[in-house]
Amino acid sequence: MNQFFSSPLSSPQWLLFALVPPAIVALYFLKLRRQPLEVPSTYLWRRTIEDMHVNSLWQRLRQNLLLFLQLLLIGLLMLACLRPSWRSQSAYQDRLIFLLDNSASMSATDVGPNRLEAAKKKIDDLIEQMDHGDAAMLISFNDSPYVNQPFTTNKGALRKALASIEPTSRTSDVGEALRIAAGLANPGRSGEASNPDDVATADAKPADVFVLSDGGFRSVPEFSWGNLRPIYVPIGEATAANLAIVAFQSQGNPSKPDQMEAFVEVENFSEIDQEVELSLSLDDNLLDASKITIAAGKMQGTSFSFNQIESGTLKIELEIDDDLAADNVAYAAINPGRRAKVLMMTDGNDAMEMAFGTSSAAKLAEVTMMSTADLASDDYQQIASEGSHDLIIYDRCSPDDLPRCNTLFLASVPPGDRWVQEEEAIGPIIIDVDGSHPLMKYLAFGDVQIARSQPVDGPQGAQILMDSDAGALMMIAPREGFEDAVLGFPIMTTDDDGNAAANTTWPRRTSFPLFCKNLLEYLGNSGGASQQLNVLPGAVVPLRFDEAGDTISVTSPIGATTKISRNRNNAYIYTQTSHVGIYDVNLDKEKVASRFAVNLMDPIESRIVPQEVFETAWNKIEGEEQFKPSRRDAWRWILFFALIVLIAEWYIYNRRVYL
Repeated sequence: MNQFFSSPLSSPQWLLFALVPPAIVALYFLKLRRQPLEVPSTYLWRRTIEDMHVNSLWQRLRQNLLLFLQLLLIGLLMLACLRPSWRSQSAYQDRLIFLLDNSASMSATDVGPNRLEAAKKKIDDLIEQMDHGDAAMLISFNDSPYVNQPFTTNKGALRKALASIEPTSRTSDVGEALRIAAGLANPGRSGEASNPDDVATADAKPADVFVLSDGGFRSVPEFSWGNLRPIYVPIGEATAANLAIVAFQSQGNPSKPDQMEAFVEVENFSEIDQEVELSLSLDDNLLDASKITIAAGKMQGTSFSFNQIESGTLKIELEIDDDLAADNVAYAAINPGRRAKVLMMTDGNDAMEMAFGTSSAAKLAEVTMMSTADLASDDYQQIASEGSHDLIIYDRCSPDDLPRCNTLFLASVPPGDRWVQEEEAIGPIIIDVDGSHPLMKYLAFGDVQIARSQPVDGPQGAQILMDSDAGALMMIAPREGFEDAVLGFPIMTTDDDGNAAANTTWPRRTSFPLFCKNLLEYLGNSGGASQQLNVLPGAVVPLRFDEAGDTISVTSPIGATTKISRNRNNAYIYTQTSHVGIYDVNLDKEKVASRFAVNLMDPIESRIVPQEVFETAWNKIEGEEQFKPSRRDAWRWILFFALIVLIAEWYIYNRRVYL
């Protein structure tokens, strides 16, 4: 809708300007000139009549094209002085930064054709509205950011970079993308609000940051916007519905050695109850199928039994048409059995040492013990950084940094702020156990008593395995391809005299050695036929093979083969885990030595209802469905057409063109 704004010219100036067109017309009437010419008398009266026609007003106006062009030129100049404009969606500043989320949840189809394409269309509209001289840059992000186009005033380059952004199966983390933007708008600053030494080394240039996402990422801690002005544009419909496979594991059946079991958990992220069918396949051959009903907003698990296999590929699939297909399938790689390498950091835990000392445990794992004082030793630091072990158990202690392996914390929590210990509870009563999870399979706690505990609270996406009247006593959460389990009470403690004492009756129950077996099989990745740890898309996978040479090769689900050299820590580090599916590890050209699975099993990505608010440590940014309108001036275009009219008038005058 056009809007005309008041002209800066005053009334007397407009009056003077308005006299110009009549003056031009008057000059055309005054410039008629006759030259003396002798003609025969017979032509006298005919020429007189013709002169009368020429001197008539409309005849003269009809034959003077230059008059019309000059009047048009003056009219365009007068219109330009009025500064006509129209209302449009404003990009506010003359420096723009577009942050585009291309994580897995942006493949949701609740808006057509999908959320990523809808977000790209919004960015394309903003690029179209950029004024001459405006600069913009484009950053796509999932679990890591990528600068698709640095600052440029070239709209074509921006559109080309925008078109090249493809959807991914990765999780989402906007923090690093924001820090890149902060570094560009606030030179010399890292974006860390808690760093007092972080000062600008050059003049900062303000910029508007458009974050186009469904908000499916964790809050950004310790971030300062500085000269950035955030504009959050939520993508997606509030009615989006999704069901997702959030856990899929397989292990041997302890009561039936010739059989295996596969455990699957499905979460319903919609607002209605759903009945779905699950199909389990082994090497693309259907093994079994089952129907389950999942309440709205709840999680439901089920299991499948099948004959023992030495190696193969399992696939579980949800038969449902929801708004996100990426989390409707999950894979598990069954590899030949191996002994797990387990390290336990403890100052004395007779119950667990006895359980790990049995012959059945010795077949599953090689367990070594170190004291809590060894956390600062070089030997421990090397084990933790190299990822040489499958599982580290921290008994009433916690390291400075998490190791590159699975962990179990007893009466302690992992370092950082993701896990929290609550107030101590005396004599908590266990009220619920998640028996569908492989760690808790076949365990009964009805007669287990606990003296003291500290309930735990895990990060977003953590799963409660043991609940009590005082709070969660055991939880497990994923971490960059690994898993951290936390038990909120100690197995052993010390009395007032410093002697070892039991804090619970659990070690005297049959469920305790069975739990230790589940622990070695699941978090230790051991057993008769072991399942390699599930990996999130984009995670780094450390691989170890004692019999391998200097290089190995890994083939992805799309058939791309990557050769990897052994590093100085005697490990092979694979990073190309962008695609969901099974990855084959080859030690030579003929034999597949191992497999591992990459699955999108992240509740944050599967919870696809767009967030209305984008939170950082210090700010809450409300989502904007539409951009604020502003004036778009048209005077430049009017002056451009006036220039064309002036050129045409000059050409006609000099070429003596008469129409």
